[in-house]
Amino acid sequence: MIHQGDIGLELYVATDKFPDPKQYRDSQIVLGIVSSNRLQERLDVIPVDNLNQECSGNFDDIAEFLNLIKIDPNTKLRLPYLVRFVGCETSHYFGYSGLEEVKEELDSM
Repeated sequence: MIHQGDIGLELYVATDKFPDPKQYRDSQIVLGIVSSNRLQERLDVIPVDNLNQECSGNFDDIAEFLNLIKIDPNTKLRLPYLVRFVGCETSHYFGYSGLEEVKEELDSM
């Protein structure tokens, strides 16, 4: 994860192998926003072929990790997915799921 001060950012995006073409298209839109706003240096981009692929850390797969840190536990997990890590010592994670949430969060940066 790339850290800027006390904040780190990871962007999970669907690849062209991802089973849902809408999530792939939405991921491409977000990547365009990242590029046009020159945010590439501020975040790590993690390509995802499927939500069951291996995840680093104590989680079985990416879906388990992303579902754990969603802001709203009642929303369905969708890519693109932005993870914001705040506080190196306290380790608070915030997750933004889907085009609308991610776009809103990127626009606020």
